[in-house]
Amino acid sequence: MSEHAPGPGAVPGAPALRGRTVVLIGGGSGIGLRVAHQVVAAGAEVVLGGRTAQRLAAAARELGPAASWRTVDITDRASPAAFFAPLERVDHLFTSAASYRVGPMRP
Repeated sequence: MSEHAPGPGAVPGAPALRGRTVVLIGGGSGIGLRVAHQVVAAGAEVVLGGRTAQRLAAAARELGPAASWRTVDITDRASPAAFFAPLERVDHLFTSAASYRVGPMRP
């Protein structure tokens, strides 16, 4: 292993995230929650965003005191502005949230 390679159990990018605030939209489950675990392990604070308050609250409890949460609906133009308004600082933003419509491809 090279002297620059992280050791076993190390979190890649940990020094770069220490003391930072990371917003994770779609962070209440799945890939977003896994990223949140890595962010917290790297020493950052994480703000989880999503549509389901109960899921976000459970994820924040799981992550511990470095995590907070707020609801946000990316399909509502006013919701992201309201989500970000009270945040003093955002150093990084990650989103795994998506919205799509199901329907035929042909009219």
